[in-house]
Amino acid sequence: MVWFSDADLRRLAGDRSYGRAAGYLDAVGALDELPDGVTAVVYGSEQYRVRLSGRDGRLVGECDCPHGRDGAFCKHCVAVGLVLLAPNAESEPVAPVRRRGRRGPVDVRAALESVDRAELVDLLVELAATHPDVHRRLSLRAATAGEPDLAELRRLVDTLRPRGFVDYSRSFDYARKATDVLDALDVVARRDPGGAGPLYRRVLQHVIRTSEQADDSAGTIGDVADRAVDAYAAACRAEPPDPVGLARWLIDTQLDGPGWPDIDVADFADALGPDGLAAYWRQLTDLAAATADADRFDHRAFVVTHLREGYLRAIAHDPDGLVALYAEDLTEPYQYVRIGQVLRDAGRTEDAVGWLLRGRAEAARPDSRIDELLAEIHTDTGRYGDALDLRWQLFTRSPDVTTHRTL
Repeated sequence: MVWFSDADLRRLAGDRSYGRAAGYLDAVGALDELPDGVTAVVYGSEQYRVRLSGRDGRLVGECDCPHGRDGAFCKHCVAVGLVLLAPNAESEPVAPVRRRGRRGPVDVRAALESVDRAELVDLLVELAATHPDVHRRLSLRAATAGEPDLAELRRLVDTLRPRGFVDYSRSFDYARKATDVLDALDVVARRDPGGAGPLYRRVLQHVIRTSEQADDSAGTIGDVADRAVDAYAAACRAEPPDPVGLARWLIDTQLDGPGWPDIDVADFADALGPDGLAAYWRQLTDLAAATADADRFDHRAFVVTHLREGYLRAIAHDPDGLVALYAEDLTEPYQYVRIGQVLRDAGRTEDAVGWLLRGRAEAARPDSRIDELLAEIHTDTGRYGDALDLRWQLFTRSPDVTTHRTL
């Protein structure tokens, strides 16, 4: 039974997407019913997963194609809708009968509530035998019922271990699988954060390695990684692990990883405590010395510098330390701008002006951002003549709308 009309499809998609959908009718795979609608895969240059549902009396379409991810009711949604309508072309659309948020004349919940408990268990076991996602969710539910079975949970976590390249369509399946695991660990963390912590960390390890060999252009695996970091940080705050070991893990994970997710040491500061933070900075200092002669494009050297910067900003709140860090490599003119911004934010405008003037004199090539910041500081401190001179120079070097407006 359908709950929408051809006019609904055209209105939501627009004439262009509606017209293009005609070429995709044969590409619509088998339809599977859901409590509030249907789902299907549309095959083309890629495989796209479509879901049509009825919400509050209106048709809603979702698709993981680029257009659909932007919130549009795309041609793939229209194609699935047209396939649904085809058998009903001779009749008007029938509005669904809704009971407890479900569609159609059959009340699935009421039917299940009437089933004998043993029969219901048999039905679930039978379903799990042919549907891996159902089996996974039931296994996770069993492992977290009562006293959590941490050994079994670890085994289920390890099903996230990377196994070759994950293409675009499979990245969504992997993300859903990881999300199921994280949902189960969240249940454990509420009762035993110390037990959940290492498992979160293991999830993160697998997800990061998988992301290195996956087409995650939709960002679904990256979102799971961010969630795992947040969950692990919360577990560490609730029951701190060995602080020195945690410090080492925070650095090694980013030093040896692909560059994501970005793990903010401030989120782990309470768990690290004084001893952990001291160990964190000490290790970074040793690494900085070891990579001092590396090319500035060297990955490890870049990561170490990034982590030192994060520590000095978020933990030490040390403007002089940041100035010294940026001054280690002044080959890029923008480093002078960064130094000027740090000193300006610290209320040390004269020091900021001194560094910016030095940048104007020493930079290997002119950088308008130095003059921009210097002009802003002159304006803020009432040195309008100096600010005007700089604005005029900026305008004459690059006469456009922006520089004219600021002049």
